[in-house]
Amino acid sequence: MTWETLWPLERKRQRAFFLFGLALIVQMDIEGTRTFFRLPTWMWWGFLGSSLSSTDLIVFEFYMFIIAPHSLIMGLVRHLRSDPTGATMVKAYLTI
Repeated sequence: MTWETLWPLERKRQRAFFLFGLALIVQMDIEGTRTFFRLPTWMWWGFLGSSLSSTDLIVFEFYMFIIAPHSLIMGLVRHLRSDPTGATMVKAYLTI
């Protein structure tokens, strides 16, 4: 009970997304970094400041897929499939 109070589902989802995203950001090349900062300011600012809701983070991800070059999208998918933070994020979002 105490654990659920400290870590409600919303916070678990946010944390899982941030860990996944940060692990990806450190692997990005210059084009990936430029793409990240082409997102609307509230998105990249909110991501870096850990202030986006789990719903905002889904919007963030869809927007990234829209503006990212194909190579970055493929890198993101590879990262999702191979990095443990990807599995944790998917599990957190699929938990009801």
